[in-house]
Amino acid sequence: MDDVIVLASWPFSSSFITLLSLLWYSGVFASIDVGTGKPPFGKLKLAYKFATGPYKDIGPLFTELQLLAPDLKICAIYYDDPKTVEHSKLRSMVAGVLAEGDSKVDKDVEKKLLDKGFKSFEIPSVDFAVHAKFPYAWDLSCYIAIMRVYPRLDNYITERQLSAHPAVEFYDPDTIHFVMPLSKQEAFYVPEASYTEEPTEEPETDGENGEQSQDDKGLSKSQSSADEKTRNESGEDSSSSFEKVEAPK
Repeated sequence: MDDVIVLASWPFSSSFITLLSLLWYSGVFASIDVGTGKPPFGKLKLAYKFATGPYKDIGPLFTELQLLAPDLKICAIYYDDPKTVEHSKLRSMVAGVLAEGDSKVDKDVEKKLLDKGFKSFEIPSVDFAVHAKFPYAWDLSCYIAIMRVYPRLDNYITERQLSAHPAVEFYDPDTIHFVMPLSKQEAFYVPEASYTEEPTEEPETDGENGEQSQDDKGLSKSQSSADEKTRNESGEDSSSSFEKVEAPK
């Protein structure tokens, strides 16, 4: 009888181990470290398409880039807070990375994308940004990253009262980098996004010199988007769901 019980439980144990292995591979148990410093990428030359509407609807832009230029890394930027901006007016862009730093652009690939309606844009190198990273094994990793990373970023930014925006996702072959710039923020806004600095409350002065410290500055609209991206696109109040687009691979 004992042998029967052991044999009957073996498939369950095997399935459980398989599930744990899959979750581990997807990044469920990965540690997430949020910090401030120089982001993992420098100056970028991009070919992008701009979108207005729910963030969950930009998946076709990822797919189009993958089909047209499968060897390019992908960068996505989210400009608005879904909690305060009507979903039909949310601004975002998805871009193929034509060149990093001083590397040369493949003119054939660039022309191919421009002929398909993509536009050229450059992002400068920045020295200061809030950033985190997450392992990218396959598409499920992207969804797990959205649910786990953005709440951590939001807590970090809120606790330190930083002005960090917009939300940038940079896809390396095996890592997703989440970056929210602290400097040169206007340079991340494509022309269609029409960058305007978010008004802030009057800060208290710091000591006798009356200077405003960085920690006294008001929060920008995109800071709260860090965790709101994980919930408002699905209309839920919890931070456990953000309907993410198909991840690049």
